[in-house]
Amino acid sequence: MKKALKFFAYPLVAVSAVAVNFLLFYISAVGAVSFMQTVSLVFYMFLGGIVLNKINDKKIRNLSLIFTSIIILIVFGIISALHILQGNDTIEWISMIVFPLSIPLARMFENSYLAIYLVFLFIGALLPVLISYLASLVFGIEKKKIKYILIALMVLCCAGSAISGVVTITSIAKDSIYEDGDFYNAYYDINGNKYASNEEVPYYDREGNVYYQTYNHPVEDYSDEWFSYVGEMTDEKGNEYNISDFYVYADGYIFMDNDDTVELRDDIDEFTLTDWAYVDSEGNICSQLIGVSYTSEGEPYFGMGDEYKNK
Repeated sequence: MKKALKFFAYPLVAVSAVAVNFLLFYISAVGAVSFMQTVSLVFYMFLGGIVLNKINDKKIRNLSLIFTSIIILIVFGIISALHILQGNDTIEWISMIVFPLSIPLARMFENSYLAIYLVFLFIGALLPVLISYLASLVFGIEKKKIKYILIALMVLCCAGSAISGVVTITSIAKDSIYEDGDFYNAYYDINGNKYASNEEVPYYDREGNVYYQTYNHPVEDYSDEWFSYVGEMTDEKGNEYNISDFYVYADGYIFMDNDDTVELRDDIDEFTLTDWAYVDSEGNICSQLIGVSYTSEGEPYFGMGDEYKNK
């Protein structure tokens, strides 16, 4: 019985690491992405290293490592096959939770040949076992000075991963809304105010009128109308307007082109990829309102060709 406990001790470490990552994912998907590498490093580096170091029987220790490696490869193969066959987000999330150290390693080579990428993806899957084995050697060093220096480096490695997670989550939170355990993309208005939904964002014209992008006419999913429906603009009195008649200036204020005076710019060619391709009757650069967003500083942007909004 004692041998069996020693044999299964390390596989239980691997299972525990995955279980904690699943718990993190349940609490907050973004939190899991940001910190599950740290969780895995702590489990495999310290708990796994200590467990392996405590198994005095070399045969049992080696068999436990081999058994864990085989299980990891089987799970890796199943998840990879499901990802190839189905390719949905659920499978990708599972692979990130179970193998959080594999994907970042492989992504360093994603622009290389496919074979190289797959090799490092495969190596990454077994990386936790290697980390635990090397950590067990550190915990077994008899010279305390060397041992403590190496343990300190291991702590720094985990701390660095944790700091990276904090930086990531802070960056995400800056432009997100946190609700029900998850972060959602935040929306801003011209004043830099944050909103949880695009329908809550007020759009202002230079006369002080306020409009909202609304979706008051539900259409059947995946119908011809569904693919072309982008909503309408509604003022504070409930009057609806065609959103394609609205334009936005570079300073963020919008206007409605009732008289069709907006024209295409003649200072850029038709092959220039920018949404800022229009001018009003006074020569002011503008863009159609459809698709515009505001940054946290209140700057209107589309993500492509924004360098043309002021020139």
